[in-house]
Amino acid sequence: MFDSQSIRSVTIDIAETHGSHDAQDQTAELIWQLLERNYQIYLFTSNQNHDLEQENFQHPDVEFLRISFPPTDITIKRHRDVFAAQNLWVIDDPDGLRWLRDRDLPYATRWNEPWEGKRGLRIGSLRELLEVLDPNLIVYRAVETAILDSAKEKAGGALLVGIGGPPLSGYPEFAVELKRQLQSAGLPLVELLDLSSFVLGSETSPQGIEPDAGPIWKDAASGHWLMDRVLLPAKAGRRVYFETAPDFLPLEFEPHFPLFLDKESVVLAFSEMPFVSPLAELFNPRILLEVSSWETTRRIYEMDDEKFDEQFTRQYLEHEGRLYSEYLETQGVRENARLRIDANKPGALRLIQ
Repeated sequence: MFDSQSIRSVTIDIAETHGSHDAQDQTAELIWQLLERNYQIYLFTSNQNHDLEQENFQHPDVEFLRISFPPTDITIKRHRDVFAAQNLWVIDDPDGLRWLRDRDLPYATRWNEPWEGKRGLRIGSLRELLEVLDPNLIVYRAVETAILDSAKEKAGGALLVGIGGPPLSGYPEFAVELKRQLQSAGLPLVELLDLSSFVLGSETSPQGIEPDAGPIWKDAASGHWLMDRVLLPAKAGRRVYFETAPDFLPLEFEPHFPLFLDKESVVLAFSEMPFVSPLAELFNPRILLEVSSWETTRRIYEMDDEKFDEQFTRQYLEHEGRLYSEYLETQGVRENARLRIDANKPGALRLIQ
């Protein structure tokens, strides 16, 4: 069975680009799109009259290879990554297709039978391949499956899904897109619940916290209202409806009103650090977006890779980053997450196995 989640690199036969400007444009578009999605690209030609020395496509993640079928043992040893199960061949050459099929290696082709094997993919065009190799869509479908499985197992109330991640990891945008995906899958009652104005974050100033707020809330009254009047009743199967916001709630939360949750609702609740007791126990599943300290710091300072200095990362780890790391460790966030997602590249999300 073809498994797009396992693919990390793509090897493209550029034989048909020889002498065809249209084919060159289509292939170049495919390459650039795949590079933006964090795939390693290998290029070769099955046309022995095609001189690769004339190719001028340059990128650190693009490599030209001299490969013919059947490849020699030396060629296979020299390019182990190319002949691995995590590499997808994009090829229409009959000899290559036959060789790849017989060795159960992944390939995509515009040819019909008999070239399709267990790990073969029939495509109508190169553009169609971009839909298959969309890492974000692969992640959203995996999350969708986890949510649907959890919905079947729930006791009868609303399904509360927790989504968290470090600063600027994109968890609000992730929740918005996930809602769209779930609605497209046929779930009509999908609600977003931004908990950032209730729950402490790594950047929260102690001066801005009510003295008696408790270990997780910015404000005690708001936190208790959220738990006792919204989340716990919804999870227990009771209908929750508030037409307007109580006066003591944070102003940032007012756009959620009128607020309505039903026993059939799927609630996507998100904030930076939501997986803290007793809040964490309400969520099933828990979804964690992960971004490296280096990348988080770079986003905070809005700096390009070339201008970035490690001193900024050290500064982040001594303050907000330290608080976030302590949260991950003391609350066992990674261990208890149902799904962990590598969000270092917004356009190339990856599931962490």
